[in-house]
This record gives sequence, C-alpha cells and structure tokens, in this order.
Amino acid sequence: MALAGRDRSRLDHAAQVHPGAPTACFDAYAPESCVRAVRETSAALGGLDAVVVAFGSVAFGAAQEIGDDVAEHLMAVNYLAPAAFFRAALGILRPGAAIAAVTGVVVDRPEPRTHHDDLFGGPRHPVHATCSTGRAVTPVARWTSAENSWRTAE
Repeated sequence: MALAGRDRSRLDHAAQVHPGAPTACFDAYAPESCVRAVRETSAALGGLDAVVVAFGSVAFGAAQEIGDDVAEHLMAVNYLAPAAFFRAALGILRPGAAIAAVTGVVVDRPEPRTHHDDLFGGPRHPVHATCSTGRAVTPVARWTSAENSWRTAE
C-alpha cells in the first residue's frame, strides 16, 4: 500500500500509522503532480495492483451564481486530478488490476440547485469516462453511501 495526499504533515502522520508505506504528495491543481504520485508509488512498490482515489469537493447553490474560481476549483479537484491519476495508472497497472473512486452521495444523488448537479451532468466522475473507454478496466460495482451498500455498476 502507498499513501498520497496534499498535506505533507498529515501524510507523514498517516505513514506512521502504516510503517513502510511509500508516500507521495500531489496538488489537485497540478495534474502532473498526480501523475508523478502514481509513478513514484509504483516504482517504490514494484508495480500497482489498484489505484483508489478518495478526495473531492462540493459546492451548493446554482451554477450560474458561482464565479469562475469556484467552477475551476470543482473541475480541478473533482475531475482533472482524478483523471490524471487514472490516465497514469492505465499505463502501469497489471492485468486484473483495478481503479476505484470513492465519492460522496452527491455524485449519485445531487441536491437540486447544486453546483455539482449543474456542472457534472452525465457521467459523474472520471472513473466512468476511464471505464467507458473499454481499456484495461471495467466498472464492476460502486459503493453508494445513500444506500449504505454496494451497487452493480451501470
């Protein structure tokens, strides 16, 4: 197991709980740092069997009421950064490997008049786009926090 995160002190603390786990810092606003995190942890572990992305951001209100700075933040953190992890992983993962995205309930059931609903209509996460390419991975199941259970991927 490897650990990646944006906050070096929190990452160092997590590494103390998981001794020997390689760590890598990344910044969601710098997709190249996401790619670097995948490559560094893969090199440290001698390959990867899975990549799990478990971060994101949500904003509430109507999309037309937000500024470009909020829209940019949502796209960078919720789409571009995870997509960079997955693109990097597809070139490294072994056959039978997996990618996964842990998301909040707003991904499956966006609240009315939320930025998330207005900005992310259609496929809700880059894992869907990655899986729909038919390359390397196929969605099998998703955890849905609203139902507190696994659901077969659509």
